[in-house]
Amino acid sequence: MKVKRYVNTREGEEIKRGTLLFLNFKLAHNQAPENYIKLFERFASEDPIVHSMGNKYISINTLFKDEILTKDGYPQLLYGKIATYDILDRDAFYDRKKKETVSVDIGEDIVANFKFIDFYFSPGTHRLAFFDNQPVNSKQVEKYFQQASDRILGEGQVNVTFETDRDIIERILNANYVESFNAVVSYSNRDETSGFEELLEEKTKADNIARLEITAKSPKNEGMSPKQDGLITSVTKLAKSNGYVVATIREGDKKKRTKIDTTNHPMKEAFESKKTDLINGIYLKIISIFNSK
Repeated sequence: MKVKRYVNTREGEEIKRGTLLFLNFKLAHNQAPENYIKLFERFASEDPIVHSMGNKYISINTLFKDEILTKDGYPQLLYGKIATYDILDRDAFYDRKKKETVSVDIGEDIVANFKFIDFYFSPGTHRLAFFDNQPVNSKQVEKYFQQASDRILGEGQVNVTFETDRDIIERILNANYVESFNAVVSYSNRDETSGFEELLEEKTKADNIARLEITAKSPKNEGMSPKQDGLITSVTKLAKSNGYVVATIREGDKKKRTKIDTTNHPMKEAFESKKTDLINGIYLKIISIFNSK
């Protein structure tokens, strides 16, 4: 399936098909939709520029608010574009004919090789969707929103993480046993939890812990079993939306040894909508998965 492709229906109406990825935004305090809206407004007004790699940088290009409001009176979706581009060193140009370096008078706001990435943010679910196969690596999109948030509110005040593929989470939970387990998790944001998972989250919030790192290893020639409501199970479930897990597991009848890094397995959802109904279609897709509060 080709991502971000428009096709014509028999009636002549364009259809957009693609694959969506999702970022989960979590404010450390005051986790209300209007505070997420304020954060995005500050992305636009303060325009932090984030270094991507090499000469490449990312900043916000546009921000719009959906005219359709939720029952609580806030826009059901914020949407816009971020831009990726090269900032050129004016003293690092080369004249091929003269065989010498030259300086070029380029305004500090003039950049090169720009490309746009569309984003769609639901304040009610605090999830951001964007299409896969963008001109910039998806992890750089995560990096932009995390570092831009840090610049605006300070480190530890916002945590931005990819939603993880649910099947890869189930592989860890259903493993015969786990040989090694490393996880980094943060508090969730009004998402439903239960049992030890809920207790772990409550203790994390109570101690004002923004980031919790957990490492576990089994005794030699033995393994750890993910028990219902146990530590490994609870942390893995919390990490599906709020962090990541790197685990070495044994799975299947032959107990095949497999190393899983959940950062390599983001949740991906097929999407299709009429172009004229794109914003509403993406909003409905987001809330169908994450349930607007």
